[in-house]
Amino acid sequence: MNNKVFRLGIFGFILIVIGIIGMSSNQFNFGDKLTEYNKKWTIDNDTLSHLIVTSEYTTDVEFVQSTDGTQSIELNGLFEDALISKLNQITPKNGQFEITMEDDVVQFFSISFKSQKATLIVSLPDLNQLQEVGLHFTSSDGSVTNLSANNIEITSRSGNLNLESIFAKQLRIEANSGNITGTDIQSNLQASVQSGNMNISNYAGEGTFKANSGNIELIQKGASSLDISAKSGNVTLTADPNFKGFFDVNANYGNIHSPESLRLTKDLIKVRTNSGDINITQNN
Repeated sequence: MNNKVFRLGIFGFILIVIGIIGMSSNQFNFGDKLTEYNKKWTIDNDTLSHLIVTSEYTTDVEFVQSTDGTQSIELNGLFEDALISKLNQITPKNGQFEITMEDDVVQFFSISFKSQKATLIVSLPDLNQLQEVGLHFTSSDGSVTNLSANNIEITSRSGNLNLESIFAKQLRIEANSGNITGTDIQSNLQASVQSGNMNISNYAGEGTFKANSGNIELIQKGASSLDISAKSGNVTLTADPNFKGFFDVNANYGNIHSPESLRLTKDLIKVRTNSGDINITQNN
């Protein structure tokens, strides 16, 4: 019996070695080959006002000031050839640009040790010219830097969101499974996460923040009304020193620490938890 087990173990080890050799010969790439891709779209005729990005790749989206007065969108990454063919067919139209980075076919064992990360650089002569922006990350992490527009929607189905320097009249951020991390955000904001934590610093504006399963940490910059709720998780808030309104705080199961309400303005900070602690501080 022991000899049989030993022989099976040796046979299994040989198969593993053969598999590793095969993977090495294929550069550890299962599925379609990834090709390095670089494409720059220049927008000549119309002012870019609408931008929609959908990506299943880990994607960094950065907005920069144009140095020569032109509008351009540049994409870098490793993609399958079928997707590259589709990307080459994209053309801006009537001030709108829409790009989708998703593979049509789901392949089992489609694993690559190459980095499937995309970088999208949007260069504009006026960083405030955008009207509508939608950034949707379907099964990957998303990073967004230096974005300004009237209306912005940023979503993640499965992955983390990292946001820096976001300015909008109306902003919606939604993560289904993943964390939301942001700094220097100015807007009227609706932010929600189903399963994950939310950590936002230097937030200016009125806002609604919701977490179904996860903690919320928020640092307020500028006195305004906030509505914060966590169903299963803690809420930690640093209120702006100039906030002089009302604190309306309640935890069904959890501890509460909150400053006294000065009641000098109509601003309201409302915080609710079902199962979790609430900790509000204010440095005067």
